[in-house]
Amino acid sequence: FAFGLMFVVFRIFNAFNKDNSLGRIFIVFAILGSHNISIQMGIAMLDIVICYLFFAAIDSFIKKDYFLLFVEFNFLFWSKSFMPIMMTLLFAGVLVSIFIFKKIGFKNVTFFLEDIKVKFNGNIKGLAVLFLALSLAIGGPFIAKSIKYTGSPLFPFFVGDLNFNPSLDMKSDFMVPIQKVSKKILRTKDQYGSGRGPVEFMKHLWLIAVPEKSVNNRYDYPVGLPYLLCFGPFVYLLFDSFKKKRIEICLIVTLVYWGLWWMGSQQTRFLYIPIICMYMIVISQKRFLTSIFQIGILISLLLISISVFRAHKGDFGKSKYEVLRQKDKDLIAMAEEVDRSKPANLDFEDAAFASFPITATNYYNSVFVLKTN
Repeated sequence: FAFGLMFVVFRIFNAFNKDNSLGRIFIVFAILGSHNISIQMGIAMLDIVICYLFFAAIDSFIKKDYFLLFVEFNFLFWSKSFMPIMMTLLFAGVLVSIFIFKKIGFKNVTFFLEDIKVKFNGNIKGLAVLFLALSLAIGGPFIAKSIKYTGSPLFPFFVGDLNFNPSLDMKSDFMVPIQKVSKKILRTKDQYGSGRGPVEFMKHLWLIAVPEKSVNNRYDYPVGLPYLLCFGPFVYLLFDSFKKKRIEICLIVTLVYWGLWWMGSQQTRFLYIPIICMYMIVISQKRFLTSIFQIGILISLLLISISVFRAHKGDFGKSKYEVLRQKDKDLIAMAEEVDRSKPANLDFEDAAFASFPITATNYYNSVFVLKTN
């Protein structure tokens, strides 16, 4: 998915910048040189997959492959429990922004600061049916299970506020622990950053880029040097776009997405999409591809390569079993010896990933286990 992400971003960039061969190279270098992205490339987490699906859907839209667009967008939409909310708010925010800009006199609609004519040739009713059918197949099982056990279609959201399962009593001994788990998960959005005030907002524009504690910072992974190199030109293009009364789609998506991120969980892993949009907007302009910019991106790429090498050099030459966490080794060992005819007692929260029947004794405090029997 990491290589797929770079491929689709390259294709999107090339569609609007066919004569910018240097930019096509440096958009890939900027992604690879971003610490928060490169650090996840070797980790089985969904954040890069989500980012890939977003840009793959845009690529399919540009190619007018609407079936593939809706498949990719559906997997994106249902990839995590917060994504339906995030995508709905993103689309609403972008549409409202465009409406407001047109009302105050903005006329030209651009993409990468190039004039475009937005033309949709698909059958809206047919595609709506396709979206619902795909949602039923992709998101349906999650929604059904969420409603069955929590009453909410989007656990951990709205647990206790919405109840689509009449058989559940929100005050029962079964539901009280689940509501506590829901609140515990939602509180994680406040475990990152240092607030949401105007001063904190201004400070975070620098702090997300640099490490504070060891290799991380209060926003999780540092974004890195490419962001700092692109930030100034991006702000300039933002004000220039307003000055010329130009509606830049990619710019609006970046701002709305960033605003939603700021109000939600302030982890830089959820900033992949707007930051890559920022890279594409800036690098699409040849005037910013100066020697200093190019050298900065190459230095970032070199430093990230060294960092990734140092992080993994201790695992070189080891078997796939040796590099696992001790918890995972314990599960593998238990899977070979456990009596599968009855549940095994496990008291650590990764018990949810066991491949055999379990009774998790700590599920009241676990964000992974809702019900154990």
